[in-house]
Amino acid sequence: MKYEHILVGNNNVVGIRILEKDIATTDPVKVAQLLAEYGMIVFKKVITPIEEYNAWQLEFGYHQHGKLWCNDKEYPIFYRVTNKQLTENEEGLFGHGELDWHQNILFVPNAEEVVSLYGLDVDGVAPTTLANSIPLWKNLSQEDRDFFSRIKFRITNKSHDTYDKKMAHYVLPTAEQQDFDRKRSGLHISNAINFDPKNKDLYPELEFVKKNFLRFKPIHPLGTDGLYFPMLNIEYVADENDNMLANHKEVFERIKSLYIGSRDYMYTHHWEKGDIFFMEQLTTIHKREPMDATLPRELLRTASWYKTPMRKSFVASLK
Repeated sequence: MKYEHILVGNNNVVGIRILEKDIATTDPVKVAQLLAEYGMIVFKKVITPIEEYNAWQLEFGYHQHGKLWCNDKEYPIFYRVTNKQLTENEEGLFGHGELDWHQNILFVPNAEEVVSLYGLDVDGVAPTTLANSIPLWKNLSQEDRDFFSRIKFRITNKSHDTYDKKMAHYVLPTAEQQDFDRKRSGLHISNAINFDPKNKDLYPELEFVKKNFLRFKPIHPLGTDGLYFPMLNIEYVADENDNMLANHKEVFERIKSLYIGSRDYMYTHHWEKGDIFFMEQLTTIHKREPMDATLPRELLRTASWYKTPMRKSFVASLK
């Protein structure tokens, strides 16, 4: 498999670009391992038909059907992220505007670990920017690594309780948000459609709670070092015993500055039809830049877990 490094800043490697045009010919296990190592993978102008890509994704990771209004009817592991009208009464997921920094795992410590986006109708519309904490971690002092490995944060869905007092990255209509909450409350790797039931005892059951204390430094299932930083939903920074730190806001601001205070760890993807963008969710954050609402835009989004044979850890990564 041929690939090249994506370099930014002071020659920081923020991801890789795989050069094959047909993703179905690539080894899904190797792609998953490379994603865990580098945090981000870009395929350019893929020619693989959707039905073959669907089958490849089921080899790549564990998938749980969303069963939401925005899931593709024929291939329900895909969420239709689009500003197109799906039916007379249904719009696509995250159809309009920009999206601020976010990850997939909010409120659910054992939710899916990988997100991918397949560009169907995207040429020149709304770039996606990713910040990668894997090279950031490599550049930290040992003192900082030890400190960030100990501390935690309290997560919240109430914007007025957060540091930045900003609305979460995207607010869905009430009915659609309730759909997502129901889906999240049933999220678990062992509920994936392609999960082997004999492995069920390896995975802990965790409750869906919107006020969890979570780790900044995940116990990554494939052993990757980095930071989990859902900054718009952090209520306060705490010690290992869940007690608020005296300098909690200072710590938050320092992490924010290190991570997204410059472009040293950022990559902006300018979409073309057929691009596939894989993003590690435990160690990266991403956002959608402003978009022209008059132009059509559609991507197929998947969310998945790393499969059992690859995993070094079976504990909940963030608890």
